[in-house]
Amino acid sequence: LSFNGKKLTADCIASCLRLNYDPAILVVIDNASTDGSAGEIKKAFGHEISAGKIVLIENELNLGFAGGNNVGLRYAVEHGAEFILLLNNDTVVDPDLLAHCIPYFGRNSRIGIIGPKIYYFDPPDQIWFAGGKIDLHKGVSRHIGIREKDHGQFESAAACDYITGCAMLIRRAVIESVGYLDTIYKMYSEDADYCFRAKEKRFTMMMGPS
Repeated sequence: LSFNGKKLTADCIASCLRLNYDPAILVVIDNASTDGSAGEIKKAFGHEISAGKIVLIENELNLGFAGGNNVGLRYAVEHGAEFILLLNNDTVVDPDLLAHCIPYFGRNSRIGIIGPKIYYFDPPDQIWFAGGKIDLHKGVSRHIGIREKDHGQFESAAACDYITGCAMLIRRAVIESVGYLDTIYKMYSEDADYCFRAKEKRFTMMMGPS
C-alpha cells in the first residue's frame, strides 16, 4: 500500500522482486497518491507489470490503511492466493523472507499469521519488532524488543498476541474465517484488532525470526 511515497515504494518493490519464492505476485495498491507515484511505478516496472509479476491497482480515493490494504487482500483471495503478505511500502525485505516464514505454516494448521523480525533501517542491528503484546487491562499494544540491539535474544520462533501490519503474513483460512481489516481504525491498532479476532477463532500468531 502506497500513498505519496514513490521513492520508498520503488525501493520496496525492487526488494520484493528479489524474493526467493515462486510463484509470488506483487500487488501494489496506490491509495490515490498525488505525487505521481502510479506513473513512476509504471515507468520503472513496466516490464514486470506486463509480465504479470506486478499488479498495480489505483484507488480513486485514499481509503486509509485498513481500507487500502483490504483492496489488496480481496484481490489476492479472489485470485486464489494461499498466503498473503501485507507489507508497508517503507520496507526493504530480505530475499529469503517468504521462503523462511511460509514453512512455519506447515507445523500446525492453527498457525494463522506469521511475522518476521523487523529492524530499523538505521542502525540495521536495532530491532523494531520481534512480536507483539496486547494488554487488555491498559488498552494498549506494544512491540516486543523494540529499540533493543540484536544479540540473538529473539532467534526462536514464538507465539505472540499480534503481528504488526508492517509485515503480516496471513493464511487464507484466516481471512475466510475472520474477514478483513476493520476500517473503523483510521491509523494504527487495526493489526492488533485483526489478530485479536483471529485468536478468538483459535488461530495462533507467531513471530518467525529470519
